[in-house]
Amino acid sequence: MSIRTWSTGVRAAVSAGLIALVLFTAGALWLRLSIGSLDDSRNEADVAGAQALTDSLIAVRQAGKPINTRDGVFEVVHSDGRVLGSGSDIKSIEDAIGGPMLPPPTQDDSAGRIFRFPGVQTTVRPGYSTSWQAGEVYVKTIDDGQGRIAFYVPLGYPGPTSASDLDIVLWLGVPAAALLVALVAWASAARALRPVEWIRVQAADISAHSLQRRVDIPIRRLGMSRLSIGVRAGIAATLMSVGPLIAGVVWLRHAVDDVNTARFMAETRAADAAVNAIAISLNLGVPIVPTVHESTAYLYEVVYANGQTESSPAVAAAETQIGRALLPAPKENVVQVMFPGDVVQLSDDDRKWIRSLLPQVSPPVNVWKREVSTPRGTAAIYTFEVTKTDRNPAVAMDRLLIPAVPASMVLIGLAAWLGTTRALRPVEKIREQANEISTSALDRRVSVPPTRDAITRLALTLNEMLDRLENSVKVQRQFIADAAHELRSPIASLRTVLEVAHDHPDQADWLAVVRDAVTDTRRLEALAEDLLLLARLDSALPLPTTVVDLSEVAHGYVDCAELIVDGPAFVTGDAKQLDRLLRNLVDNATRHAVSTVTVCVRSTEDREILEVADDGPGIAVADRERVFDRFTRLDEARDSDAGGAGLGLAIAREIAVRHGGTLTVGDHAVFTASFPKASSS
Repeated sequence: MSIRTWSTGVRAAVSAGLIALVLFTAGALWLRLSIGSLDDSRNEADVAGAQALTDSLIAVRQAGKPINTRDGVFEVVHSDGRVLGSGSDIKSIEDAIGGPMLPPPTQDDSAGRIFRFPGVQTTVRPGYSTSWQAGEVYVKTIDDGQGRIAFYVPLGYPGPTSASDLDIVLWLGVPAAALLVALVAWASAARALRPVEWIRVQAADISAHSLQRRVDIPIRRLGMSRLSIGVRAGIAATLMSVGPLIAGVVWLRHAVDDVNTARFMAETRAADAAVNAIAISLNLGVPIVPTVHESTAYLYEVVYANGQTESSPAVAAAETQIGRALLPAPKENVVQVMFPGDVVQLSDDDRKWIRSLLPQVSPPVNVWKREVSTPRGTAAIYTFEVTKTDRNPAVAMDRLLIPAVPASMVLIGLAAWLGTTRALRPVEKIREQANEISTSALDRRVSVPPTRDAITRLALTLNEMLDRLENSVKVQRQFIADAAHELRSPIASLRTVLEVAHDHPDQADWLAVVRDAVTDTRRLEALAEDLLLLARLDSALPLPTTVVDLSEVAHGYVDCAELIVDGPAFVTGDAKQLDRLLRNLVDNATRHAVSTVTVCVRSTEDREILEVADDGPGIAVADRERVFDRFTRLDEARDSDAGGAGLGLAIAREIAVRHGGTLTVGDHAVFTASFPKASSS
């Protein structure tokens, strides 16, 4: 199917939808990349913290020392099913299920691996249960000569809006938003074409009998009604889009903020895991493993009571710059009781100072602290949260999303305006063509677009109306010619009689002259009355709404016809015109009857029937419709004196049609007029 044959509304919707789809797809790709970078930072932070903790535990195990710490979230499981160590949170699960929470190792994961843990739930005692939710777990294995040992560290929970979760909403939302724009454009075009359809309906009712009718012209007063249809459609579409656009932006803003919060929490977990990893190493006299130094998820500083430090490279460089440790040293042989993962309380000036030395540290400069006893004395472990994003991207995204809302509204308004304007362009072309058509060029027609919509129907209706008007003009011109011809005969006859009598007054039979003149004058009078009546019928003047009984009308012809009346037959209309209809039918039947004319009035369920028949030769089938044409005489009635002017049956049919009825002729010259029953009857 060619695009040209699509309806105007469909074409407007497709064009607007494609434009919106391209723009929304570009925006969604940018948003997805932004969220993806946040999600990658979250994953890196989680993995970095897990690596620090597992490498510290592996170092302790390889040093031949037991893993008796409960700090941190981890589990160490031997391939024979023994639990070699675990954090306090996982220990409670192990006690409840009577074994390890995570499975014994079955493969070599010495390089480290992330897998999906389905979670576990168990009943501790009636009415009380404990569980560990499903999530990702980092595992690393070593071989101790007697089997494999797996070091598990749960990575936390991805959160309700990770990048993969947003994919579903984004890639469903983009076509949905484009479809919304397309629907708005289609609705705008359909709304623009609504007056076109109303004009078409009015034009369809205009004919030769209702030339006084006019098509309604839209009146623009105050307010939006003074604006063009295209501008109004654009404003309406813009207002319709406000709610969905704001709701979508609020949701996106909330989703990005959730992803950023998940990233921030992962960086916090990484810093806390680093504290636990370093604490395990220092408590057991195991060197801090190189993985911690290489991590980009956090920085650390270990300050001993004697002022010595052991720090990550970036922190060590800052220490060299100021000539001392960044943060305070602990008191000798005094370990401050602290909860795991305590945050150091810093003043705003201290935060700014640390940021000036360590630009990698993310605001608001969260520092995690733990004090432990080591062979070298009391040590304070500090870890700094590190981020790749200095600011909340949700706030930065506001710079794009906030102006994107009015921009999208303008886009939707423009799509509606363009769709509406484009929809009305063929209407303007039809108007220009119709403006060039006059009575001297009624054979011209407006072009019909192939869109098969309201515009196509309007063009077809206008052409049909022009057909009716052209036929009406042809009929009127023929009628005038026929009327002139009919008037010429009696006028010529009258003139001839009078001129002969005038030229030969002594030889004229003045009584015969007067008699002939009176005959011709009566013919002229009858013809003038018929023409005047036809003119009134053609003018479509309103009919009286009185109720007329056809049986009473028929009783007026009891002297010249046999009556068959079933009972009252009520119709709505003009009693004089109905009487004229019956008189014309009776006169026509009388001229052709051999001996008898019959008038029958009967009723059906919803119609009143008036029949006039005669016992004459009847009318041939080929002539049964032609007899109702104006100035038509059949061969048997060519004599104008006997057959009249040929207007009687034409007048009778016009009267029947004006009363909402019909007039037909059947076999044996039976003329049947059918009318709807009067509502009051």
